[in-house]
Amino acid sequence: MTKPTTTTTATTAASADGSVKGTCGIDGGAATSASPPSPSTFPVFASLTTEEKDNINTIRQLGCEVRDLKLLIQANKDEKENGDDNGDTEILDQKLSQMDEMKHQLAKSILRETKKIIQILEGKSPNTGNINEDDLETEATQLSKILPAGKPRKDMEKRLRSIRKQRKAAKTPAFDKKLHTESLRIQRKIHHLLSSTGSGDTFRYYPNVLNTDKHELISDQLVVLTEKWDGTTVQATNRGIFKRCDKFAKGDERKLRTQSEEERYSIERLDVGFDEFLAAKSGNGGGGGVSGGDKACKYIREAVEKYYPIFASMDDDVCVFFEAVGTKIQARYRTSNLVPTSTFEPSASTDANWHDIRVFDFTRNGQFLPWNETRALATKLNLPLVGYTDPPTPLDVDEIVSKLRSKLTYVVKSDVSHPANGALLEGYVVRGLSFENEEHEKIEGKEEEPIAKIRVEDLEQFASC
Repeated sequence: MTKPTTTTTATTAASADGSVKGTCGIDGGAATSASPPSPSTFPVFASLTTEEKDNINTIRQLGCEVRDLKLLIQANKDEKENGDDNGDTEILDQKLSQMDEMKHQLAKSILRETKKIIQILEGKSPNTGNINEDDLETEATQLSKILPAGKPRKDMEKRLRSIRKQRKAAKTPAFDKKLHTESLRIQRKIHHLLSSTGSGDTFRYYPNVLNTDKHELISDQLVVLTEKWDGTTVQATNRGIFKRCDKFAKGDERKLRTQSEEERYSIERLDVGFDEFLAAKSGNGGGGGVSGGDKACKYIREAVEKYYPIFASMDDDVCVFFEAVGTKIQARYRTSNLVPTSTFEPSASTDANWHDIRVFDFTRNGQFLPWNETRALATKLNLPLVGYTDPPTPLDVDEIVSKLRSKLTYVVKSDVSHPANGALLEGYVVRGLSFENEEHEKIEGKEEEPIAKIRVEDLEQFASC
């Protein structure tokens, strides 16, 4: 076999039996190595001498020949057990040495010109010729590849990656966190069942004293207790997934002075891929900007994504409220074995890492639904509901406190096959059924049922009366 000395002969030899083809294309095109790069086509924008440009194109030509020679050598090795490459390896080494030498000779000029183009792309130098930035980026990328391996090349490649990221972000519509939040009801503030004092580490319940002034629950009122999950509260409509945000930092005294949900919280739409789902469902580009999703919401997305079809099917005036729970969301799940837990015991087949939701409320036209309607709607939509006591019982604060301080849990109705049942609980929510009196007649003047919470960990030490 004649030793190939040019890319054309190398390609011909390599593809003689049709099994190996030349790979070298010019400027990303489909040209083979039989079509050498034209000295007049590259570089275009760099201020280099004619000789430097010719040498750059010679380097690129040598690169084509090197790639084809490597294919040829591999093809010969596959055909011959003795590994005889007819001297092709020696030719390959010569060409690699020639390329390396030329790169080092041109390094200073190429680095200078690459920096100039990058400074234009970064906005640090004027683009006096109004040259297309895509073309400038392409040329800077190709020039950086000709630089010898080392720190200067790494620095140029790093700056180019940053430029590409910024340009991509500029072309992508920003995700609008406030879209569809107008007049959306924020999750209501749930007051403690018991009166209390202090905050943070100094927070204490007063023993068995109802906080009726705040939540309107009274002794012997018919109530249902629902599980209070230690997760992240999220809400959804058929247009978006949302989360309330505290306007004040932890420890800010204004938290204690605010009266309404609107004073205390704002609400933001979460970038968890629901836009993309709706766009694919409708067959058009979704509103509010399409993105790859907020990495900070990764586990919330894992919890809610399976329910997107259900959320999208809800009526326009409905909003569902739920806890996103799971091994990467719940602080208690990750750090302790604090009781109480739900009655569910995960089987051996339960995935060690899981994320899911538990529904606890709905609004319709901004009004929170009574518990019985919430339960019925969750069942109708096939959404997993928090566990709840059934039948309702008269509110007995002494019985509740005594039971929870003894580390006991309430027997609740729940979908025990649902994996979220394996999560640890924060406590319970006490929901008064005040829309009905003892004769199950609707009570006039009551807009929404009263509701309160009790945290188990705060029952360990009471405040002095």
